[in-house]
Parts: sequence; structure tokens; C-alpha cells
Amino acid sequence: MAEFYFWGAEEDSLKIINSILAIGDYTLLPDLHYRDRNPRIYERAEPSLFDSLTRKKRVYVFGPYSKEPAFMEELKRGRDDGNYYVSETKGGPVLSLSLPGYKMIEGVVELVPGNFSRRSDYWDPTLTKMIKASDELKQHYERIRSEIKSRLVRKKVSENIWIGAQAWELLSQNKAILLTNGKWWDGKGNFVRSNLDLSLGS
Repeated sequence: MAEFYFWGAEEDSLKIINSILAIGDYTLLPDLHYRDRNPRIYERAEPSLFDSLTRKKRVYVFGPYSKEPAFMEELKRGRDDGNYYVSETKGGPVLSLSLPGYKMIEGVVELVPGNFSRRSDYWDPTLTKMIKASDELKQHYERIRSEIKSRLVRKKVSENIWIGAQAWELLSQNKAILLTNGKWWDGKGNFVRSNLDLSLGS
């Protein structure tokens, strides 16, 4: 699997979604539970798309590399029994975009990384087996990753990271902390706390 991690706040995420859709070659399908097998796929940025991202921050990216429609798996247990969700290994194939998390805790914004990824293999219904990701898919993954990077800045916190301008401004003003590798850091690269500290205190 190829993965690219990045950080951002609300404005940064909006810019990334808008820039991907503005290319014109890609559509987005929110990773939600649906009542039927025909979910709405977005060709342009719309309020209902951004509303779905307040519920779950992951979308699947379809493009020229997607030879099949989304494959919808049926849920057969729990409160969502009878609903459907997008299979990441079947159909498409698709790329996965999880937007960064950000929330205010006791007056400080906590920034959690998002990621853009592609699987190493996908299910081929004709061959009835898993096959390696195509060169076409890999090329589009690199293209979209470059587009995402163009909306970010490269900064050093505890390590070199890619981060949105709004999130970096919050860090620089000591209004935010950032999570990486299980540890929280401020904008000056000072260690704040570990996720392990929170589990020990609970």
C-alpha cells in the first residue's frame, strides 16, 4: 500500500477537495452507509458533499483508472443492518482520501493527520482473484498526491511534514498541537504529551 500523510484544518481540507474536483478527471464518493446500492457520486464541490465530510472524513476517488462502478457491500448486523457501504477492494478500483482531523479541546485545536492511499492489489471479477494495482492507477495516485501537496506547505515540527496553511498558522500562534507517531507537538517542535499518557490516566 502507498500512503501519504498530511495535516490540515477546515479551510485546508476544503481547498484539497475543491482542487481535486477542479481537475475534471475525478469524482468523489463519501464513505458512508447508504440505504441502497446507488449512492450519489460527486463531480463537483457541493454543500451536501461537505456535509457528509462532517460525519465521516473519508471519500473514495474514482477516475480514468476505475473500470467498474462502486461495489456496494450489504451490512447484515447492527443498527445499520440492510444498509450498504463501499468496498475498497472490489469495483472501481478506487483511491482513498481521509481528510485530516481537527477539534477544539480546552481552547487548543488538536490536529490529527489525514492520508491519501492506494492499495497494492484489487479484486478482479473476471479473473476471480486479487491482481496488482495497474500502472495507470499508480500514475493517477501520483498526480493527485502532487495536487494535494500543492495545497500544503513543507514544515519541520518533530519531523518534516506536509501541512495546510491554516493549520500551520494555528500552530505558529500556539493555538494548536499536532499528533504524529502517537505523540503531540507544538509548532516549535516541543513535545507536549503522548497518547500513552492519556491511556495511563484514564
